[in-house]
Amino acid sequence: KWADRERRSKRLLELSALKRNEFYRLNEGKTAEVLFEHSRREGMIEGFTGNYLRVQYPWRNELAGRIKKVVLKDLAGNGNINVELTDD
Repeated sequence: KWADRERRSKRLLELSALKRNEFYRLNEGKTAEVLFEHSRREGMIEGFTGNYLRVQYPWRNELAGRIKKVVLKDLAGNGNINVELTDD
């Protein structure tokens, strides 16, 4: 019984990750507004789009706490979407 729960739980987590990545890929190339956070992680500043996509961009202090328009690029190895600023 415990092994069945573990197996189902693992499968649900895998399915969730697949669906998340597919949703991210469907948004590649689109323009969005991002609220950038104040924290730095591995040289990147992260933020969220209006539909909760987590994005990243090379750290720039002046972006922290600001809303900027971006183009959603490709999926990064950490699961975030790399972005390009459009309104510097």
